[in-house]
Amino acid sequence: MAASHSSFDCQHVDGSIERTNLLYMTESSDEPFDVTLVVKNGKQFKAHGNILSKASSFFEKILDSDWKESREGVIRLEVLNEEIMEVILEFIYSGSVHLRSVERAEDLIAAADYLFISNLKDVAGRFIEQRLSLSNYSSVYEFARRYQCLELIANIKKFISLNFASVANEEFFLNLPSHEVEQLISRDDLYVAAEDDVFKFIVKWIYHDEKERKQYFQELFRHMRLSFVSRDYLLKEVSRNNFVKQNEVCLNSVTRTLRRMNDPVSRLGLFNQPPRTVFQPEALAACDRAKRTVFIYLPNDAVWYKLPELPDIEGPGQHSRCFLTVRNKLLAVDSQCNWNNFLNYFSCYNPLLNIWTKFPSAIAPITSRSYVHKDIIVVKETVCTLIWPPRWTNEPTTLLKYNLDSKSWQTVPSFDWGPREDVCLVSSDKYLYAIGGQSTFERRICLCAANRYDTILDNWEKIADIQEARHSAFGAAADKKVFIAGGYASVGLECMSQTCEMYNVSTNEWQFTANLTIPRALASMVCVEGKLYVLGGRVSSLGRTVVECYDREKNEWKKKTVVPSPLSRLSLRNACSLRICNKILANLDSVQTESV
Repeated sequence: MAASHSSFDCQHVDGSIERTNLLYMTESSDEPFDVTLVVKNGKQFKAHGNILSKASSFFEKILDSDWKESREGVIRLEVLNEEIMEVILEFIYSGSVHLRSVERAEDLIAAADYLFISNLKDVAGRFIEQRLSLSNYSSVYEFARRYQCLELIANIKKFISLNFASVANEEFFLNLPSHEVEQLISRDDLYVAAEDDVFKFIVKWIYHDEKERKQYFQELFRHMRLSFVSRDYLLKEVSRNNFVKQNEVCLNSVTRTLRRMNDPVSRLGLFNQPPRTVFQPEALAACDRAKRTVFIYLPNDAVWYKLPELPDIEGPGQHSRCFLTVRNKLLAVDSQCNWNNFLNYFSCYNPLLNIWTKFPSAIAPITSRSYVHKDIIVVKETVCTLIWPPRWTNEPTTLLKYNLDSKSWQTVPSFDWGPREDVCLVSSDKYLYAIGGQSTFERRICLCAANRYDTILDNWEKIADIQEARHSAFGAAADKKVFIAGGYASVGLECMSQTCEMYNVSTNEWQFTANLTIPRALASMVCVEGKLYVLGGRVSSLGRTVVECYDREKNEWKKKTVVPSPLSRLSLRNACSLRICNKILANLDSVQTESV
């Protein structure tokens, strides 16, 4: 989303006609104008029928018919004024639009709705969304509903949720229908000081029209996250409330929660709902591959914390640990890798209970002497890694998937990309991306190739090549974009890179962004609270292990913190994100590190 400024320019908007296929509105165009648009006060605009039809189903229906307007090439649009028509044609012909006020954006949305130009509605809606405030959100919400601006409506609901403490005391909230109140209080991102407050707001909304609204109490109450309401408030306020006492289902829920709170054994099954994100900040989790100590970093607080130690690794041979997050549980995959098998033990950290549990997985079905990818990654709650066959065989690369529910492994033949290893794996939405790498032919070379696996369609496909060939790089997804950075720009360990590239999924294009602060390879990139962080790996200089963060507004990487000294730089290959409850954080030991 673009930063706020006096004008709003959104070029190459998804769904708009590409600039290269447009004829700008000048008399010198090789293709003559064949349509005249007449707006209020008789002002006329010349345009090209084929371009209008591609941009709008409104124009397409008129110009492809036998109507008078199509035969004469004149379309009367007296409902639009001259200024709005100029902006609409600018967007149709250039794919960009310049706006300077919310009022003008609303006028444009109304016109775009009339002309069925949905992508223009979205662009104007994003301009408005950037200027939402507590003084205008309610009027903008009514406007967005009137013109069915679905994207803008969703963004306003998010704004309301993040400002709920203020909104809930206004007439807007008290006048919402029951189904909209229910949608609001069920959101994970509802911003409240404590879960106790949600109950107060429910009761306040019902009392605004008790006779009509008391019938909705049970429907609303079921969205209370009782496990995170304070025990005193449950006992003294909630359980004694008349709406609760008069509803057997609600009263039983409160009684059951209180009983579990008083029983240490029952507490293990207490959390049938997660806490809201405001009580569960996202952290960066990292651990040495060969050690048992795990650290988390809270970017908003700029503090490192130490988690309980991992369970011991069992079994003979050399082991290493890979870290990943599934269903907001931290999994440490204890791997024993040799030429004959690949055994895994999963250690699972529950951030609500602050404990580790351990369980064995099934034996992975790996061919003798196969090569296991160093990184294990999660795609749509499925644990994935790649398996390469011995270099002297012609067997295809295989995707290895582990289903946590069935506790079973599955192999999926991969895209026929030829002999290739040391690729960068990135998970984004339903896709597993495999980017770059180096060939395993006798004459090794770095590769620009990029592929992705669709977990829904269960197949691999080729995507655009990256701009810089590299192997042993690292990457992550953020804001529906895929990022890759670092690695080696040549075979071997001679040329370490610090460049970073971003993949636009909608246009299938890679473009360079700002460079890392230092060249790195075999590192870890993690998205935390929507921001990218890089840590660990091999770096171009000795010294402190610095974590750097990408500022998308300024397009620059900045040094953020130094990792705790027990962590080895080379072992930080599988850092990940994890949401952890504030109540747990209060009981963890903080760790002092050097300043950046």
